[in-house]
Amino acid sequence: MPSPLDPRQALADLGLDTSDLRSAPEVIEQMRRGILCQVSVHAWSATARLDESDLGLNLGPETPHLGHDDPLRLGAKRLLPRKLDQQLATTIRNLRDTVYDRAFKTAWGYFIPVTAYARWREVFEERQAAFFALRDRLVRDYDLWRAEIANEYQGVARAAYWRAKRLYPSLAVTEEDYVRRYLEAILAHIPAPEALAAEFTCTAIKTFIPLEDYLNTPLPAEAPDDPQTEMERDVLGEAQATGPERLVGFVRDVTVPLCSLIHEVAMAALASIGKQEHLGSSSARSLRNLVCRFRELNFLENQELEVGINQLDLLMGQDPKDRPLAELTAVLQDLAAVALAGLVKFGEQPRVGRDLGLAPLPEAAPITRVRRDPGLFSLNEQALPALTDPLPTRQPRLPPAC
Repeated sequence: MPSPLDPRQALADLGLDTSDLRSAPEVIEQMRRGILCQVSVHAWSATARLDESDLGLNLGPETPHLGHDDPLRLGAKRLLPRKLDQQLATTIRNLRDTVYDRAFKTAWGYFIPVTAYARWREVFEERQAAFFALRDRLVRDYDLWRAEIANEYQGVARAAYWRAKRLYPSLAVTEEDYVRRYLEAILAHIPAPEALAAEFTCTAIKTFIPLEDYLNTPLPAEAPDDPQTEMERDVLGEAQATGPERLVGFVRDVTVPLCSLIHEVAMAALASIGKQEHLGSSSARSLRNLVCRFRELNFLENQELEVGINQLDLLMGQDPKDRPLAELTAVLQDLAAVALAGLVKFGEQPRVGRDLGLAPLPEAAPITRVRRDPGLFSLNEQALPALTDPLPTRQPRLPPAC
């Protein structure tokens, strides 16, 4: 793996002011072009753990060893009908995914750039509404799904009864009574509608990265007998001492994922072209998604990549029969190379590059525009990796379409 550049050089290569590396005002300004976001979502767990005592039965001091799937082992029980339970899990997962789909993972948490914020808020509010609509449905149809869950457990309760009778021949309870107790124990763990509704909460906690305040706040005077003051000195002192690394780390955290995505998608599309001698429909869809994702995440306004993405967008807007394959290939190669240069700058090697056995780009490879066609761009010839080796056929995993 190539070694990363010096922090000052890494920022300078990105066109950022490095006169005061401790506070690097341009990086601080970029940090303000987005928010840290955490989705806090909680819902009724819809599970309960039961044992024989819940049935009001005393099966004796020694219970024989029961297998994991033994019907007499009551254990954890699902308290929602299967379809509703799956829908609730999916709704919660989709809410949390709104952050993961449109954010960079940084040392401070998930960072949503201003370029993606409006779309993130729109999707979040839609999924938040779906979450509370499901809550309202559970309250409205309370009796219906309670009857449905009781019906689901009828067969389980009967199997548990006959298993108990075999283990405990003296069990003094009828099958009907045992099943009734079993179902009552299940339903008793379902809260009343009002209490159930109160279990559903969902908020998005949004803040700005606080580093600027830490860097500009003077250290309080030492006070060994004051735990609060000593804590503040430790936190502020550490933040100020590691300021340069944290600033460079932020730039790395928002540059490397975008370059990795571009490189992987471009190389997969080149693989499709090389194997099929045309661009497959799956690769075409990935490239369109890439254009959308780039425009949401390129809040640093990387001009080199933007030129290539714009050219790719024009090509992908054409009818597939009229799309010049040679020009598309050249644009994809350029995109892959520029993205690779961005990765190498921060000491990273792409996964696809390892698969291809490509030599890494020189750390100081200059990126220069060529004038072969308006809107096209390229690297120095020595920096452009050869694409003669077999290309991977695996399609990269992209976030959902915008």
